Amino acid sequence: MKRKVFSIILCLALILALMAGCGEANGTTNNATNNEENNNTPTDNNEDKDDDNDGDADDNGEGDDEDDSDAHYPFVFHLTYATEEALAPYANYAEVVVHDDDYSVKILVTVDETITDVKIYALEFTDFDTENNQPIYNKTLVGQFDSITPEMPLVIQQTYAEFMATCGFSYVDANGGEHMIGITESGLNGNPIPGNIQ
Repeated sequence: MKRKVFSIILCLALILALMAGCGEANGTTNNATNNEENNNTPTDNNEDKDDDNDGDADDNGEGDDEDDSDAHYPFVFHLTYATEEALAPYANYAEVVVHDDDYSVKILVTVDETITDVKIYALEFTDFDTENNQPIYNKTLVGQFDSITPEMPLVIQQTYAEFMATCGFSYVDANGGEHMIGITESGLNGNPIPGNIQ
């Protein structure tokens, strides 16, 4: 019983840490199918991103102003479910499968600017670092791309866990900064949400 209570407390601390960590940056992508880029992203897609960002910003405790949503979104990438409608603007995309079971979902990762050295990992929670208020994961590399671009997004197939991230990716931004991102499911609206992890 004490172990269960301790686990719940750790999970809550992780969620708070992920929410606080969202003030930093960002990432996306994986390994699998890389097709040539030959597509322009329509302005309608930008409107879809704004809608997705509104949900993500609310999940992260940031502003409610719909017109201001991009100003509050801390990442150079956006997460949404990979529906036919979401994929329609793209002639090609990269795809990686982290988990393939009855509960897996496909997540579309689009970027505002090119990111490089993208690596996708299966994550296994092992411990919690109370000093840094961060979960500790075993990482298994499942995919890798030289870059993900605005014209060539990434689709990641994964299964959510109850609290901890089971999938993540690292990348290098345009300024040379390295980032490690975990993907979890929002308890408010079920959308995929990113969080900085170690």
